[in-house]
Amino acid sequence: MRKTLTARFAACLVFATLTAGHAHAQGCYTPLTMPPDTATRDYQSQQAWDVSADGGVVVGQINYIDPTTNLGGNRQVIWNANNSITFLDQTLPPSYIVRGVSGNGQWIVGEDQTLIRAFRWRIGNPGPESLYIVPGADTSESTDVSFDGNTVVGISGNRPFRWTPQTGIVSLGTLPGATICISAECSADGSVVAGTFYTPIAFTYIHYVWTQATGLRAVPTLVGTQSRITRVSSDGMYVLTGDGYPAPGGLWNRVTNALTPIVQGIPTYWEANDVEPSAGALAIAGRRLGGGTSIVVSHPATGVVDAFQRAGVAPVAIASVPVVMSNDARTILATAADQRVFKICLPPWTVGNTCDSIDFNRDGLSPDTADITAFLRVFSGGSCPTANCGDIDFNNDGASPDTADIDAFLRVFSGGSC
Repeated sequence: MRKTLTARFAACLVFATLTAGHAHAQGCYTPLTMPPDTATRDYQSQQAWDVSADGGVVVGQINYIDPTTNLGGNRQVIWNANNSITFLDQTLPPSYIVRGVSGNGQWIVGEDQTLIRAFRWRIGNPGPESLYIVPGADTSESTDVSFDGNTVVGISGNRPFRWTPQTGIVSLGTLPGATICISAECSADGSVVAGTFYTPIAFTYIHYVWTQATGLRAVPTLVGTQSRITRVSSDGMYVLTGDGYPAPGGLWNRVTNALTPIVQGIPTYWEANDVEPSAGALAIAGRRLGGGTSIVVSHPATGVVDAFQRAGVAPVAIASVPVVMSNDARTILATAADQRVFKICLPPWTVGNTCDSIDFNRDGLSPDTADITAFLRVFSGGSCPTANCGDIDFNNDGASPDTADIDAFLRVFSGGSC
């Protein structure tokens, strides 16, 4: 359930931010598998489009040149949790390209480039499902999918759309001054949709957000900045307008309407690319520019730091191609200068006495007694009613299950301190 621009406007971005309690015990650097060359395929480069919530499943493509004809091509692939490769052209027609994977790693969305139609496919099923087009449109492409695969968003007729099995494909409309929709993505539960419109004549970008309650509306952006990228956090609470100039971007709280500039923190310019909640703080992703390109990590406990240093691994040069971060903010995918995709994981962060958000069920409502019910249910071993709850280590002390988390949750819910 990822956050990539359309193929026409794929972002030249990188970077990541992580937070406490959910990172890997040890830092790591793992190049994704490249298949061996064959008589008709000399594999040249890789691209990662999306990653599942836990960082285990990666979708993308591998580009090649046929040495017998000197013509280029690509193969759509899945990198599995064990770093093995599944070639999608062994199951899907070669005209199908991938753009996103669900948070549970079971569904893939993208575009049939022969019919120019959006599709959804459950991995392992015999064939994909066409999502068709909105009335009056000629084309469609799906660009993101919810955690469970039951909500798909994308672009059709230069407008964002939302699809569910119950509603089918529905246009979300447009905004004044907007011309071409270039991106669409959704929260983990599919209830919040965000993206970007582009107006070629004015060379302007308009960021949008949609919910069932509010409909389509513009996202406020920092005065004096131009940014192409719109990202929505997996809990639907925050919208990031990244790739900004001269600032890295702005962070908008959808509930409070507060717009906050993203601080630099490093004496070279960096672009913000992604945002995710984790352990009571926000993970922000982007890439550092100037004096060599690198992945940057921003976290309240450390400020802005170099991700390779934080992971304890040797740095590599980064290419200006799309880079993604998993929704649990534990895994960063980037492309090295040799055009090979790698996975980097960071060790735990120390947040101190920072509690998680009281919006435990992540439905965007807070304070809400349904969060108390959901927290106690999950704490007792039950299921999350929204399938997108936070973790029960509410006070982030590393002990779980722990009745101190119940005390902390109820205290913060009542307006007290963590």
